[in-house]
Amino acid sequence: MSNMEELRYLKDVANDPALANAKRKFKKGVKKLNGVLKKKLKKGTRKSSEFKIKRVWQRDISGNQIVKYEQFDPELATICVVSVRPESLGGDVILVDGQHTGIMDIFGECNQDLDTLELHHLPDATIEEVEEAEARLYKALNTQQKRLTKLDIIRVDIFLDAPYALRFETILKACNLNVDGIGQPNGDIVPGSGARLIKTIEQYSDNGDPTKQDYSSYIVKAVNFMRTTWGSEDSPLKEIRDDMIHGLTTLFVFLDYVGKINNGSPTGLNGKKHQFLVWMDKQMGQKSMRTYYNNSAGGNTHFKVVHNIINEYNYWKDAQTITPDFLHKNGIFDPKEIIGKKERKNLPSFPSDIEDDTDKNVVTDYITDFLKNSTNKEQFKYEQTQSLLAENFDIGEEFTSQQAFDFIYPIRSQEFDFKNEDSFKGTILRELQELQKKGLIHFHANEGRAGRYSRLS
Repeated sequence: MSNMEELRYLKDVANDPALANAKRKFKKGVKKLNGVLKKKLKKGTRKSSEFKIKRVWQRDISGNQIVKYEQFDPELATICVVSVRPESLGGDVILVDGQHTGIMDIFGECNQDLDTLELHHLPDATIEEVEEAEARLYKALNTQQKRLTKLDIIRVDIFLDAPYALRFETILKACNLNVDGIGQPNGDIVPGSGARLIKTIEQYSDNGDPTKQDYSSYIVKAVNFMRTTWGSEDSPLKEIRDDMIHGLTTLFVFLDYVGKINNGSPTGLNGKKHQFLVWMDKQMGQKSMRTYYNNSAGGNTHFKVVHNIINEYNYWKDAQTITPDFLHKNGIFDPKEIIGKKERKNLPSFPSDIEDDTDKNVVTDYITDFLKNSTNKEQFKYEQTQSLLAENFDIGEEFTSQQAFDFIYPIRSQEFDFKNEDSFKGTILRELQELQKKGLIHFHANEGRAGRYSRLS
């Protein structure tokens, strides 16, 4: 990475096609508050012994996170953002952001001069005005500042030549796609965080591990199918949706491997496959993509898309019916069904239960891993719910209780029985309440958005 050709001026990067949409939407000039241009925070240095913190902000301090750091590292210490209150209000220095840096300095007995960015107030400001300014700054720092998403981690790992990340980038380039600057520089833009595309590549590629089966060619096939079905040379497809990529990849792999799925049907679709492919080629594009991705949000998006596609096919006059039950029994779970523990154990997982063609099949047992690291079943449940939320939602991203149910049930039902759907939902709601008490998630009911949550950490 020492090659000077790897370096680019930031002003040149700002003109990249991948950033064109952001450039167009971003407002010019400096932000104002009450009609007055906002000023930069002042630079300074402080001792951690000067800092005070509001009790409500203590939840930002994670003991587990501090343990991971092991020891105070001046190179990695973040800048502490503070509010310096007027002398008339006591002159307290309120720590708004950088709590872990301060705590680690104290634990390590380092007594470092910590770099600060400081919000100063007018000398005659009231306590109400000061606290409002502090709250506004705290909210901005905890909701607008960029947190490390899966895509951010992949971006760093590409630089570090991590095999899975290089594989991710290679697949994007093969598809001529660009996700927030990763992939083909002039490729078609996949909107949003690319969460579904990340999940697709995790599930259907070998992630740089030669011992795993690789179905990444089906991802390329799915993207190309979208382009030719809903686009043309004169009017190329602009809506490259990653939920459709996920669903179509799942469908194409299923068509080729059904009959080779452990615990699934011993035979494939036989002649039905040919007839279905005829429909895909001649009829599927007659309706918009929305027909197939409609109502697919939440958990198991790819399975919902497949069921929507098959359902539409079954209405075709020349269709050789493929039943939802056939899909369900081969691992493409019917999202309308709540699966009991015993039934779930007798059903295959797709695509992980496809018969292995490699020397070694690497399979991660999600439940076993959690039980090994949990002291009891109740603790396991909370850890599992927290982990699944972290896996599927970014910090600050809102989600509904139903979306949480959709993600958690297929995993939880493998280990625990529930009397009925209401019993399961009641259990998860109690777990969400407990995570809220621990300061890990936020309820938005008091803000007029009942039934909506977001992760805080």
